[in-house]
Amino acid sequence: MKDAALGLCAGHGPFGHRAQRTGWATRLSTRVHQPKGFLALRIALLGAGTIEIPPQGYGAVERVIWELSQALQRRGHETVVLNKPHGGEYRFALWARRELSGWGAGRPEVVHVQTTGVGYLFSKLGPEFIYTSHSPYWIDSRRDFSARWGRHCERAIARKARGFIALSGRIAQAVSKVGGHAPQVIPNGIDADQFSPLAHERTGKTVLSVGKISRVKAYDVVAKAIQGLPGTYYVLGDVQDKEYAEELEEYLQVHVIRNPSNEEIRKRMARADVFAHPSRSEAFSIAVLEGMASGLPIVGSEFCQDQVDGNGIIIEGSTVEGFRDALRDLLTDPQRRERMALRSRALAVERFSWDKVAEQVERVYQAVLDG
Repeated sequence: MKDAALGLCAGHGPFGHRAQRTGWATRLSTRVHQPKGFLALRIALLGAGTIEIPPQGYGAVERVIWELSQALQRRGHETVVLNKPHGGEYRFALWARRELSGWGAGRPEVVHVQTTGVGYLFSKLGPEFIYTSHSPYWIDSRRDFSARWGRHCERAIARKARGFIALSGRIAQAVSKVGGHAPQVIPNGIDADQFSPLAHERTGKTVLSVGKISRVKAYDVVAKAIQGLPGTYYVLGDVQDKEYAEELEEYLQVHVIRNPSNEEIRKRMARADVFAHPSRSEAFSIAVLEGMASGLPIVGSEFCQDQVDGNGIIIEGSTVEGFRDALRDLLTDPQRRERMALRSRALAVERFSWDKVAEQVERVYQAVLDG
C-alpha cells in the first residue's frame, strides 16, 4: 500500500480494485466491533477537485472528508474519496459523474457529496446522492451575488438529495422550510488525540484565533476588544485578504501569524488561554473544535452556538463591547477559565469524536437505503 499524491483512499473488494486501478491508495484502519448481520457499505465521498485530500494547509471541508472516510473504514465500510483536479469544481463534478457511472457492479451504494458545486450539478443531472451542507448561506444575511447564488444552489440540492445532513440546528431549521427530506443534524468531528493542552505553560494572558484571514472572520472585533486588557491576541491563518491582515497588525497587543503549519497551530493552541471566534458567517467551525480539543474556553459569535455548552460565552452580533466584557472576565478569573477549559476538552472527546460522527452518518446512509 502507498499514499497517493492526492491522498485518495479506498477499501478492498471490487470497489477497492476499481479505486486502485485509477491510481488511488488503499488505507484501512483498525475496525470497531460490529453486531452480527452488519452489512458493510461501499461509500464514495466526493471532494471538489480543487484542494488535495488530506489538505496540507487550510482546507476544512477536505479535512472533514478525509477524517470521515477513515472513521467509516474503522466501522468496517469500504470508502473511496474522489478528488481529481479538473480545472474547477463543476468540471470535476462532470468527471466524477462519468466515473461513477462506469463502475458497473462495483459501484458505490452511497455517494456522499459535501460541496455546493458538485451537489448542485448532481441535483440537475444525477446520480442520486446524500449531501452534507458546509454552506453558511442558510443562516447568514449577506446579499451579494455569491451569497444569493449559494442559497439558490443549496435550496436546489435540498430538494433533490436523498438525504441531507446539516451541521447545526440553525441550518437544519432553515433547510426544513425548503422541502425535500428532513435534514439530520450531525456536526463536524475532531481527533482530540492530536491536541494536547499544556496547562502548566499557560500564562493566563493569551487569546487566540485560527482561520482564514478575511473580513468575514471579524478578527478586528477582538483586536479592538483586547485593547487595554491584560492580554495579547494572536491571529493564525492563511491570508485571503492581505490588506485586512495588515490592518490587524496595526493594533497594539495583536500579532498576525501568516500561513502557519498545522504543527505550529497545535503548539500555540496548547499554550493559549482563550479561543476567540468572532466570525460573522460560519456553518460549523473546525477551528473552534480544535480549540476545544486543546482545552480552551470559547468566546464566539452566535455561529458557535452548537459548540458552546458550559465551555464558553456566546456574543450575539459579535460586538466589541460583548467580546471585551467576556475576555476581561476570563483573563482575570483563572478558576472560571479553568472550569470552561476542562468542559471544552470533555465535549471534544465525548460529543465530537470522529467515531461518534461516523456512527451518526452511517445511520443516515442506512435510512436512505432502507427507504
